[in-house]
Amino acid sequence: MHNRFTEQLAQLHSTLDKPDLSKPDIIQAALQCCLDTLQIQRAGLWLFADDDLMSCQMLLDKTNGITQEPLMIDRWSFPGYFAALDSKKVILAVDAFNDPVTAELCEHFLRPLNIRSLMDVPIKQQDKVIGIICCEQTNVVKHWTLEEVDFVIALCSRYSKYLC
Repeated sequence: MHNRFTEQLAQLHSTLDKPDLSKPDIIQAALQCCLDTLQIQRAGLWLFADDDLMSCQMLLDKTNGITQEPLMIDRWSFPGYFAALDSKKVILAVDAFNDPVTAELCEHFLRPLNIRSLMDVPIKQQDKVIGIICCEQTNVVKHWTLEEVDFVIALCSRYSKYLC
């Protein structure tokens, strides 16, 4: 992993080491780390409420700050997307409007918010996916690098116990 990414993870670790941090502070620090390191517009933490429903715990937007409105998506409305999440692999959509995995999110989520590219990295506990960190780029297509993917995987792996 590139030094910049390693340094950002180390900086996040020192931030999370503070004993008086609340869970929302921890989530915000991790999402802000994604925004800054990946130079993206939005990052969110989504957790499974049950096997068929995922809700956004916090969404950080570079322009609009923190959004805590109750955003939810369900398996019945987006079966292909949930099937991809079930694979426990990273979802990489450079052109999210036309990607086969994310296209069904287009009319209800992607197009209204102008989310052009997204990367969803599973958060696992005991090999079960309990949520995702969703990294989003608006307005322009973003070509995700392997280092960026590895960075968010490392963040999810190292800090899953803090985020959930």
